[in-house]
Amino acid sequence: MKISAKGRAALTAMLVLAVHEPKRLSVKAIAKKQNLSSRYLEQIFSDLKNHQLIEGLKGPQGGYTIIKAPNTISLMDIIRAVEGHHTFAVEDHSDLIDKLVQNVLQGLDENIEAYLSERKLEDMVEDYKKNTHEGYMYFI
Repeated sequence: MKISAKGRAALTAMLVLAVHEPKRLSVKAIAKKQNLSSRYLEQIFSDLKNHQLIEGLKGPQGGYTIIKAPNTISLMDIIRAVEGHHTFAVEDHSDLIDKLVQNVLQGLDENIEAYLSERKLEDMVEDYKKNTHEGYMYFI
């Protein structure tokens, strides 16, 4: 499995939406935070919308928000929405060395997919909150 810049941008955008939920955020605001063009992020959001991960609302109070609870969205759901299904597969050769390399790459691919399927968007939100101290209340 290869995760491209598009996949990383989708993960980041979904994290931003989840952290700010239930508030709706504009593409322009998210694109500025990620240092991306709004047009590029719109393409990513189109894929995420088609996979029922986010919804958009037009108008002055509009913007995007996630549809499902973050604990029900796996990181694999997000990656697959924008990248489809890719593997490290190489051409099948009768050469033993090629077969052994293919087995290693297939095992790696399966481990990456299992990890991304197991991790949820909520896990990233929790990591974000731990690292930014967001969600903690201080008493003086």
